[in-house]
Amino acid sequence: MSDKKHSRREILKALGAGAAVAASPMEIFLDGLVEGLVSKAVAAEGSSKFKYIMIQNYAAPPRWMFDLFLAPYGGEVVPNASVGSELVATGSGANRRYTGTEYRTHNVKGILAPRIWTHNVGDRNGNARPLSDLMDNMLVLQGIDALNPGHSIAAALLNRPLTLKSLDGLLADSADLPFGALGFNTFFQDFKSNKGHTLKRFSNNADVAKILPEAFETGDIDIHKKYKNEIDKATAKLNRSLASTNLQGENLEKTLQSTKALMKSEILKIQTDLPLLIQKYESVIEKTIDLSKNLPGFSDLPVGALDQQYETSNNRMIFDDDLRAGLDGMQANSLAKKFALVEYVITNDLTASAALNVDAMSYSLKRSAGGNPTRTGVSSDQHNISTLASVFFTSMFYRVTGACILGLIDGLKAQSYNGSNLFDHTVIRHSGEFGRHPRDTPDNTGSDHSPTSNSNMILSGMIKGPIVAGQIRADGSTVRRRKGSWGAGGVLKHGVAATTGHVVSTLAAMLEIPSPSSNNPSLIVKNASGEIELNDLYIEKTKVV
Repeated sequence: MSDKKHSRREILKALGAGAAVAASPMEIFLDGLVEGLVSKAVAAEGSSKFKYIMIQNYAAPPRWMFDLFLAPYGGEVVPNASVGSELVATGSGANRRYTGTEYRTHNVKGILAPRIWTHNVGDRNGNARPLSDLMDNMLVLQGIDALNPGHSIAAALLNRPLTLKSLDGLLADSADLPFGALGFNTFFQDFKSNKGHTLKRFSNNADVAKILPEAFETGDIDIHKKYKNEIDKATAKLNRSLASTNLQGENLEKTLQSTKALMKSEILKIQTDLPLLIQKYESVIEKTIDLSKNLPGFSDLPVGALDQQYETSNNRMIFDDDLRAGLDGMQANSLAKKFALVEYVITNDLTASAALNVDAMSYSLKRSAGGNPTRTGVSSDQHNISTLASVFFTSMFYRVTGACILGLIDGLKAQSYNGSNLFDHTVIRHSGEFGRHPRDTPDNTGSDHSPTSNSNMILSGMIKGPIVAGQIRADGSTVRRRKGSWGAGGVLKHGVAATTGHVVSTLAAMLEIPSPSSNNPSLIVKNASGEIELNDLYIEKTKVV
């Protein structure tokens, strides 16, 4: 075995030395596969006890209508006109319609939760299921100080909070799999490893779509012909790498043929399995959008006052008399492909860490009085947006996001892994780069960056939920001069604010790796059964203070 390990080290060194800037997303994908397949061919592949998946909400849309719980176990909620969780109706009879918003909660599995948690969403088979299924394995850490109010820096701090190495980098070091980490349309993913592992990032939705694009549409493409150039480059790299090792003669030829066979079968597996996964997530999204068209508290009445214009971001106005019109053309930009790719690379042990960004949805809405509907987005960075439009469209966005996360959990549960299922060994994190606070404007619309009110929803088979932890201030005006309840954080038991560093240490404890932020203690401990409990030295279930 020592000779094989030595051979593998030489191979990986040669792979790294021969790496060039990849010309296409498919070539990037094959580049990582070569490394993993060579490892398998010399019987020295890596292993990973735990997996980490980050669901990034870049631009940080408000969370108080989803997984920021202002008073989950009771307590005072001070109203703010810009903070809503459902719509409020006015008028009577045929003239009754939703024209306002309010923060209201409903008891769901022991948590006082926004209305969205009482609704159904779609599953992978096109059926309906409760969104509250997420709560069964949910830990929410809220009132978190994100350490910076800027998008790019705060996003980079999510996995690397002012530390030398990153959470996903240290996990890659412990796993030694083909890809150090993968990112699909993620922003400012700051990856740092001790062992030289790298992040392969597909930087935008166009690049994501170019990974086997025809295979998404038809099953009869000969992938070896379509991607002959990329496969030839990968094979040439394989030949050079193996030739530079201490393998000789028959051993070299045997390893080379074995690796080529593995590459061919792996590529065929991608062509077969990935389109099927995409179809499953498309079913999730289509059913969720269909169910969105008659939701109590949201879409069972016309939405919006007659002859009222609603801003969706930076002077982009919509003129529909009923905002529900946008649901007919609602699209979830490349989301099915991104979730399918994450599930594929995680369940096939190609990496221990994968991340995707959830883009804002787009809708078909009128942009001018008397005009025809056109494709328009509703901003995630909601500085300038009408409160009614924010609550309505952002809730629809979170319904689709939550449904896809449930679909991902189903895929992980179906995979046997280390004596149980893969979800029991996976940590999923849903977070923006920071929270938001209401804008101090005459009409109480829009919200601005708030580093002191971030929320992290963590999901794993290790968690028996729901658990919501972290102090929330009833009136945030003591922190940011913004009145009311909007998620401003309090302090931990030892008198300091909970920060992104504490969240990273918590995730590291779940993944059983060293924390890159060792000065900030984990907010959980694992019991003898491997289940998660709050670390009562530092944190407790949410109290409103």
